[in-house]
Amino acid sequence: MIQVSRSKCRKNIHDAFRVSMATLIFFTGGFVSVDLFDLVPIDYFIMGLWLVISPLIFCSTKKIYVGGKDTTRLICFTTVSLASVFWSRFPFESFAYSIRFLLLLGMYFMLQNFNDFESIEKLIKNIITIVFWISIISIVRFALQPNMFYGRYYFYVTERGDPNYTALSLIVAASYSYYFARRDKQTSFRYALLTMYFFGLFLVTFSRGMFLALFLTLLIAFWPIMKRTARRYRKLLLSVTSLIIAILPLGVLLAWDKLVILLRFETLFSGAGRFDIWKRALKALAERPILGYGAGTLRFVVTMDHSTFTPGLVAHNSWIEIAVGVGLVGAMFLVAYVLQVIRRLIMCRRHKRHDALFVNITLWLFTFALFAMLSINIETSRYLWLLMGLSGFLSKGLGVRDRFIVFRR
Repeated sequence: MIQVSRSKCRKNIHDAFRVSMATLIFFTGGFVSVDLFDLVPIDYFIMGLWLVISPLIFCSTKKIYVGGKDTTRLICFTTVSLASVFWSRFPFESFAYSIRFLLLLGMYFMLQNFNDFESIEKLIKNIITIVFWISIISIVRFALQPNMFYGRYYFYVTERGDPNYTALSLIVAASYSYYFARRDKQTSFRYALLTMYFFGLFLVTFSRGMFLALFLTLLIAFWPIMKRTARRYRKLLLSVTSLIIAILPLGVLLAWDKLVILLRFETLFSGAGRFDIWKRALKALAERPILGYGAGTLRFVVTMDHSTFTPGLVAHNSWIEIAVGVGLVGAMFLVAYVLQVIRRLIMCRRHKRHDALFVNITLWLFTFALFAMLSINIETSRYLWLLMGLSGFLSKGLGVRDRFIVFRR
């Protein structure tokens, strides 16, 4: 009995430490804009610190969860990214880019090795609190400096702020706030208010890519229900749709000037220059489709003449950036990982090993993040890797080929 209580106490300590480290990663990522040695953002440094400390926990617990086929495919993808240094024309750039994947992989292992579901809930509550205070500071800054509001650059504290990443963080915070509103009666009203608050701010970002991702996710999630509803309430839906079509042009005419600024209609058909980058990238990929040009080298590849080279140029499309960097081989490992995660989350929902609402929210947030990858970069999105780690934790032990590394003296 004493030995069991000691083991449980040790697990609680380890989980508390994981919660602290993960919270610190998201806190520094949101509030601190500091690059150590002008190379490594401080939140990535904390991820690296975790990789150094984690073997000590492994020796203490004598066991670490490695995962199943999904983790294997993710490791293969990271390995290909690191190996691309050897065939890259810009090896230093590829190495720096791939190291980020390695550090994010460490955070992924941290999340999926949590022992208790309650600790996961504590971490998510901490992240919701961080997103909330970032939003409050942003609103105060906007009130004091209204000129900083250019339609969509509304929500940021550090200079790393970006409406696409902001929208992803807000939709994650809103979704899990909804979970806590349903889960805990004592705090349900507070989290219900937070759900509406975060979703309202999500709309204010005016991120076209995230709006599209949300639309596609809801379309997939509610398609069976929509089909049944459409058959049953065909006349009502037709009437409502006709009313919206009749009123919408009037609203657009009245608010046209503001809509032009907020949604940037003048760049709609060019994708703000992204479509041209994608076209160049796909053309370059056709020349080296198997292994690509080296991880993180897209901005060099699409501007080979260097006359239009921009240091901060990114594709704003993770799928294209990955394919150009590590070729179809690396991209196939990532696609295989994504398919396996979705499969395991669906299995987890059927097995009912965890709260069904939490599993459903995580599944659809992960789906949303996949569509969001058309606008964000996988190596800089902590919230995407948060969902990946949570998916690994929820599906822990589902597969017969899941692997635990056991340390014996």
